[in-house]
Amino acid sequence: MIERLVGTCVLKQAGALVLDVAGVGYGVEMTDPALASIQEGQDLTVWIHTHVREDTLRLFGFLTHSERMVFHLLLSISGVGPKVAMAILATVPLAQLIQAVERDDSALLEEVPGIGPRQSKKILLELKPKVDKLAGIGLLERTEAKAAPLANAKGGAATSLFDAVNQPLPKTVVADLRSALENFGYKEKELLALIKRFERQPPARDLASLIRLALVDLTGGMVGGPGGSPLMEDLF
Repeated sequence: MIERLVGTCVLKQAGALVLDVAGVGYGVEMTDPALASIQEGQDLTVWIHTHVREDTLRLFGFLTHSERMVFHLLLSISGVGPKVAMAILATVPLAQLIQAVERDDSALLEEVPGIGPRQSKKILLELKPKVDKLAGIGLLERTEAKAAPLANAKGGAATSLFDAVNQPLPKTVVADLRSALENFGYKEKELLALIKRFERQPPARDLASLIRLALVDLTGGMVGGPGGSPLMEDLF
């Protein structure tokens, strides 16, 4: 299963690009907004969803891990396949999707090509019990956006393990991490030992990485809520 690709965009075309990874060209389907931000010749990292059927294998790509998580959550809704999920991602920002679910605003999803009034109401109804997970992903999305300029300024270099394990996490980061995990449905007693361990010996410094690593820890490598339905597979 392909989870992530790091390579160079060698060709852009309608709804997809070709990503060269060590001399192998992968055809990756992406949303139009994502493709608009990419130039041919650009090096990039793409998170992948591998869609396998008896007669086809398709790769769907996302520029952030949070976007792929939303895609997986949409696929968990009955009647929503990759085409509809990608159309939603291309049309509706995550913050607006969360508001639509909370307010039962089916008109917003009706703006998505291929979604009518009946399907819009059905999608919102099935997303209602998952709104906390959407909110957790929204927090991850914001932390990824904040971390991106810093990573670019440092040439994409990650914080060293020495720095990570020798300084406790700031209280504000610990509070944000706890809040994000509670949004995924975890209770305080489930998080107590993990939060203390991460605070004393943080495996990372930025909130986005901490959330991912905490979810992997809590689910034994399958990232999702305590109900057991995974939002993303093993990160690496």
